[in-house]
Amino acid sequence: MITTINLANIKAFGEVEFWFALIKVVAIIGMSLLGLGIIFLGIGNGVQPVGLDNLWSHRGFMPNGIKGILMSLVLVTFSCGEVELVGIPGAAYIINLVILTAALSAFNSGLFSSGRMLYNLSLQNNGPKYFGKLNENGSPIRGILFTSLILLFAVVLNYIVPEKVFMYISSVATVAMITSWTIILITQIKFRKSKIKQEIEKLAFEMPLYPVSTYLALTFLALVIVLMSFISEMRIALIVVPIWFIILYLGSKIKKRGPTASSIDMENVIQT
Repeated sequence: MITTINLANIKAFGEVEFWFALIKVVAIIGMSLLGLGIIFLGIGNGVQPVGLDNLWSHRGFMPNGIKGILMSLVLVTFSCGEVELVGIPGAAYIINLVILTAALSAFNSGLFSSGRMLYNLSLQNNGPKYFGKLNENGSPIRGILFTSLILLFAVVLNYIVPEKVFMYISSVATVAMITSWTIILITQIKFRKSKIKQEIEKLAFEMPLYPVSTYLALTFLALVIVLMSFISEMRIALIVVPIWFIILYLGSKIKKRGPTASSIDMENVIQT
């Protein structure tokens, strides 16, 4: 279904993603209000407010130390995890619906961006020319179908290692995200260092608390990588991702030189 939507025009993608996003936003607002109701009004608890005393009762906020919070940072970095609403009828069904919607939204947007990334790479001579084809709706059909086919690998993993597949995939995705943000932060540092004081003063948006905030963000990302090494199911990402980077590096070195950037049809790149 999601593949078919992406093969249609971009209006279909945008419409579906709008409703997916709306469900998530409504769920977040609803759960926040319901949480306040549980704490202060006793909703689902016999009209007995739960209160905030659990923050200091029963050995306090971190009864088992900081280790649990540190380990949770890995999955928190990947996404917001499961939420349990105790005592609310039908809560499990609601949360499952929201989680399924979020997964479909991630699938939808990921397929959209990956298909177009493969298409643009082919135009830039940084990827196989095979992906440089659009269908009658203007969608990169070969890139979308190839990405969808690769995603079926997750289904195979679900049958082989059902109890570990989520951790495997989320760990690889976490490292990929950390890599992207590390590059962004380092680029920002390089950018600022290349500017003189007068140029920096003219910036439309200046990074708050720079450079402290930038280095703190890099430290946090490094901390997440270190924490992943202590979780057995996530160590696979620390092996797979570096190998993938090596493959990309070698590929960039041995790829045949094609047309220069000036000869690329940038109009098609922008439109897609």
